[in-house]
Amino acid sequence: MVKSLPSKPKVGATKDLAQITLLPGDCLEQIPLLKDRSIQAVITSPPYAMQRKRQYGGVLEKDYPKWMVCVFNAIKPKLTKDGSILVNIRSHVKDGAVSDYVLNTRLALREAGFSENEELIWYKPEAGPLGSVMRPRRAWEQILWFSTCKNPFVDLKAAGRVSKNIGFSRTKKATEDYSDLYGGGTGNRRLGIARIEDVFAVPISDNSKRVKHPAAFPPALVERLVLSFTKKGDTILDPFAGSGTTVFVARFLKRHAIGIEKEPEFVDLIRERQNTIDWAAAPPTPNLEWSRQLIEEAAHMGINIHLDFVNGTLSEKNRWKVLDGVRG
Repeated sequence: MVKSLPSKPKVGATKDLAQITLLPGDCLEQIPLLKDRSIQAVITSPPYAMQRKRQYGGVLEKDYPKWMVCVFNAIKPKLTKDGSILVNIRSHVKDGAVSDYVLNTRLALREAGFSENEELIWYKPEAGPLGSVMRPRRAWEQILWFSTCKNPFVDLKAAGRVSKNIGFSRTKKATEDYSDLYGGGTGNRRLGIARIEDVFAVPISDNSKRVKHPAAFPPALVERLVLSFTKKGDTILDPFAGSGTTVFVARFLKRHAIGIEKEPEFVDLIRERQNTIDWAAAPPTPNLEWSRQLIEEAAHMGINIHLDFVNGTLSEKNRWKVLDGVRG
């Protein structure tokens, strides 16, 4: 009998596509209109103070912490009890020093009662020469994870990789001398799904092509956040929808999505993209059940699988080509 492995997740039509709601206007006016306790996760990249004021305005650095607290306070009653707010942002260099508006914003949000659960990093392999020419080129940005509770919902393996090193070995000496570090160690390693790391490596070359927006999200980055912090059928909010990437990825992943955008130019862009996307051309989506089946069957048949075959599903380039620009 020829040994064989399960096939890759199917590529094709997405059934039961979720709903997209686009609300033109200022988020501080639109968020209060949403249903209470209806948002499982906010995934967004707000204006970076005045860094792109020519494209879509901005908020003065001195006013930024107070403004962001107002946005978070508006979101708070709309968030589920275990919901998350994920904010992509990074300070710029001003007069030879890092601006403190992001630091002050984080402290202000904590003071306002929000829990900063973790600082995540978006690492940009192959990033261009961004930032000041007097500093190392910028190749990462922060994703700040806030909530209103100590343990918000997160599925640490929904976007995880297959690994042969689940668990880690520990010696008796390590256990005795460094019990606080090695308390989770085991005597052996096994094959399984590893937890996601706190660094998401997604190149900016994965940004959707031919989309006229100065700060578009890479769909692959949004995908990992959506998979990790929500479940199918949940609702995601992007109060600074921009080019619409968050809401489009959410819909493909069977989450409902609400996008708020105040700039008429970008509202039109989102609508044009939504109407021209081929919603039947769903990209291959990482599938935890499939990965587990693959691992179990491979082990049972004694097949030495190449983990690149499994993990390649999440890292293949052009997986989100369906979002590249519009027809015509």
